Amino acid sequence: MNIMNLLLNTQLYDVEDSNGHVQKYSANIIAQNIYENCDHEGLRWKTVVQIVGHNQADNAVKKDNQWVYCKGRKHCRQRKTTVGWKLWCRLSDGTFQWFDLKDLKQSNPVDVARYAMSNNIADEPAFKWWVPHTMRKADAIAKAVIKRLRATRTKFGLKIPSSLEECKEFDKENGNTYWMDAWQK
Repeated sequence: MNIMNLLLNTQLYDVEDSNGHVQKYSANIIAQNIYENCDHEGLRWKTVVQIVGHNQADNAVKKDNQWVYCKGRKHCRQRKTTVGWKLWCRLSDGTFQWFDLKDLKQSNPVDVARYAMSNNIADEPAFKWWVPHTMRKADAIAKAVIKRLRATRTKFGLKIPSSLEECKEFDKENGNTYWMDAWQK
């Protein structure tokens, strides 16, 4: 399959979460994120390289206020808002800049989700309602792409072993011990 076909795949899927909320999600959000950061000549724009820090403002939804209440009853619906969160990012030109969570969530959802999980803020109300879904979807997309890609078994005309048994078999065919030596290293 041509890599360009994977990058231009713009199909949207309706994904329903456990609360019954349906949202549209692109099948190739990872590839699309990379593709959108380049112009038609392959030159990269000033992009977010790394999320370095975060800041929670006073107007951010707190954990004790994350559920919607109606007539005194707690509903099973979370507040779906990212208000009050900013992320400190290093850009591709070496500069740093603050970005609102809502903007980075749209442009780099997987990076933001990984940052939230690694910094133990994924259970905050601004992240809790979308990070688990994004990580599951990213894993599913990565597995699907890996499954589609053809495993290369040759390089420069030489067969590449994928197990110890194949190393032994290739060395026996070639009359040397090059693959076993490489395996041991």
